[in-house]
Amino acid sequence: TECAKQASLARFMHRIGEELLDKCVGTNFGSEESTLIVMTGIQINMPRPFDDYFFPIDFYIQRKDGSREDVFEEAFGPRRAER
Repeated sequence: TECAKQASLARFMHRIGEELLDKCVGTNFGSEESTLIVMTGIQINMPRPFDDYFFPIDFYIQRKDGSREDVFEEAFGPRRAER
């Protein structure tokens, strides 16, 4: 269906955005304890009278050693399964 195509396109574009984010953003700032907090998702613009919606996909804390702590479920609850 057209909706499924649009959803697939949005997910694909999100993956491209994540790759660019990884290339552009680093943790070379602040002190050794400084962290980078990253939240990504898809902005869904709705027609009036509906409200726009942000669909979160990732939320994590990146440390200087490269490790990531996933805090998505703590903030938003269980992840939705991809269709």
